[in-house]
Amino acid sequence: MYLWPSIALLGFLLVHQSDAHLDLAEAFKEFKQDAHGDILPSPPPKLMKVKFGSGEEVNLGNELAPRSIRDKPTHLEWEHEPGKLYTLMLVDPDAPARTAPIFRSYNHWLVANIPGNDIAKGLELREFHRSAPPRCTGLHRYLYLVWEQQRGPATRHYTTRINFQPQDYATRHGLKLVAGNWHQSQWDSSLPGAFIPCF
Repeated sequence: MYLWPSIALLGFLLVHQSDAHLDLAEAFKEFKQDAHGDILPSPPPKLMKVKFGSGEEVNLGNELAPRSIRDKPTHLEWEHEPGKLYTLMLVDPDAPARTAPIFRSYNHWLVANIPGNDIAKGLELREFHRSAPPRCTGLHRYLYLVWEQQRGPATRHYTTRINFQPQDYATRHGLKLVAGNWHQSQWDSSLPGAFIPCF
């Protein structure tokens, strides 16, 4: 008599887990391919939380003003396993402009060897650069990705800022995508370039 409620609960959880995966696939589908090629072949399986000191939160493509997200996020969280190390990436695939992303992708932040989701204990390979889309280039997408390190701790190594390819880097370093999120930003007056004319 107690079996049916358990089966019903399991069915409910499976359906909602599937719905969540479909929602993420939809939210990340534009990173699969655009006119300039793939950015991220597959969507992340889980959503990560990203929150700034200003109170702004990243939420699957919402628009955030650069003036409100000048500094590193104050809170980053994702599902993690005890004893595992993770790598965090923040990239802009639309550099210097979405219509001509010749610097795809710009590497805004790269941290390896993160125990759980304690960023402060990780190895910063590229220091944080704030979202700074040039004037007249419209909305840029800023993609946060977390990867599980499957080959143990990383050693310090060089990584480029421009033309950084997240999936290629992950393949070379034995990383498995576990979570992600993204927002959009466009130029505002907190950034340089106010006197640059738009054509």
